[in-house]
Parts: sequence; C-alpha cells; structure tokens
Amino acid sequence: MDGFKDIGAEMYHEGQQARQQGESLDLSKPQPWLLGWQNADKMIAELATALNAKKPIAEFQKAALEQLLEVAMRGTGQSEIVANFLLAWWNTEECGRFDFKQLWGVDTAIADDVLTVLRLVVEQSSYPDDLGYGKQFERLVRLWRPALGGEQPLRVEQ
Repeated sequence: MDGFKDIGAEMYHEGQQARQQGESLDLSKPQPWLLGWQNADKMIAELATALNAKKPIAEFQKAALEQLLEVAMRGTGQSEIVANFLLAWWNTEECGRFDFKQLWGVDTAIADDVLTVLRLVVEQSSYPDDLGYGKQFERLVRLWRPALGGEQPLRVEQ
C-alpha cells in the first residue's frame, strides 16, 4: 500500500517541477519513481488484501446478533419475526425472504437490534456461518424450517 503512495507522491512532485519549469513530464525518460513498479504485483496484492479485509465485528453488533439469536429460539410471535429475518440472511432461496413490515410487530429494542445486524450484514458482506455463527443458524433452521432441518417446528404462543 505504501508503495502506491510513494509512487504517486514522486510522480506528483516530478510533474510539479516540470510545470514550474514550463515543461511537461517526460515519461519516455527513466524516472526514479517508476522503479517501484517493478514490485507492482506485490503492491496490487497488498491493495487487494487491504480492500478485501473485513473489519472486526464491533461488540455492540455481536451483542445485537446474539440477542436476536436468543429471541429467535423462543416460541413467541416476535421470535418468529426475528427468525424470519435471520434466516433470510442465512439462505433466502431456501428459508424465504423477509418482509420488513413484519418489524411493525416487534418491540423497539428488537427492531434496533435488527437494524444493527442489518448494518453488520452490509459491512461484513458475509453469511452468518462465515462469521462463526453457523451452528446457531443451523439450529434456527431446524426449529423454524423443519422441512429443511428435520425437527418439529416451534409452536408460536398466541
């Protein structure tokens, strides 16, 4: 990453000097700042790694996800809504899409956790199992999508 900054700075300064002297930057002559391009593959790999690096999950995001997982394991109407949200993230094609109007039926604290997890999903661009929550989501599938997971569905309290 630093190599790109160094080359860019050198190129900028060379161009500034050339303009001050009424000239243009002559790239046909060897330029010392171009020597860094001999390591271009390494610099591109460093750049790709930096761009693809996921930032760690913030504690408040982790807490919100774990709270939603706990709520989803219960047998309430809010649990079903939370499970629908989480399972849509896990596998939309198999587990179904999520209708955001369902959030009208949850407490504000749960809705806040859903929004926090939604932000987490966007920031991480990953599925739950990639974040270390595969077993918890497999349990959700067994509880709420028994046709996919082989367990009895939870009975929702009315």
